[in-house]
Amino acid sequence: MKNKTITVMTAAVFFSLFACSGEAPKLQQTDWMINYTFDETTKTRYEELALYLLLEDADGNDDIAEVYLINDSYELCWHMSKENWNQQKTGNSLWIGCNRLLPLEGVFPEGEYRLLIRDQGGEETESRIFIPANRLSLEGINFPEVVSKMNSVSIKGSYSNYLIWFYDSDGNLIHSKYTKNGTYKLTDLLDKKSISPSYLYVYTFIEARYCGIKTGPYMIK
Repeated sequence: MKNKTITVMTAAVFFSLFACSGEAPKLQQTDWMINYTFDETTKTRYEELALYLLLEDADGNDDIAEVYLINDSYELCWHMSKENWNQQKTGNSLWIGCNRLLPLEGVFPEGEYRLLIRDQGGEETESRIFIPANRLSLEGINFPEVVSKMNSVSIKGSYSNYLIWFYDSDGNLIHSKYTKNGTYKLTDLLDKKSISPSYLYVYTFIEARYCGIKTGPYMIK
């Protein structure tokens, strides 16, 4: 899975008219969450939205063409297509989405967001999600301290469990490992696999708030 990023478009979006045929895609399930991120490279904090949709299209899953997430109040729009979404087939259904939808100024505005799913024939399905205001404050989050060296990784923070994501130089996720606070040999974290990651992220899931805290990237020196 690629570490793909989708940025926001600020102009109002005008949709083209299609000659419609066939059936509209069916949205079976929507799964989304806010991940609070500390960017080690830029030393900045910001929110990311992970958004995944479970879809079924009577004309075939390959018929699903694009997904828009739209905030009409602020005229913000995010666009997903086969070029930038992740996907996984489950029987006759298809999960599609992205882990890194980025806001305009660090945080997502509170309010209602429209989901517009369109297939190749122009048939559309709409749904909505609501991002509330009572979220964690970016400035109040204690991100874990991470030190990455050639042969070891150290994690020190106030959380009990972490998930380390390892990526290659092309941004592909090549390994993941659950761990706790402490210092670990890189070979143990990689389960002694013959892989050469270039960088890593450290992630923890806050179940009570259904959100995540992520820090990175940390280069493997």
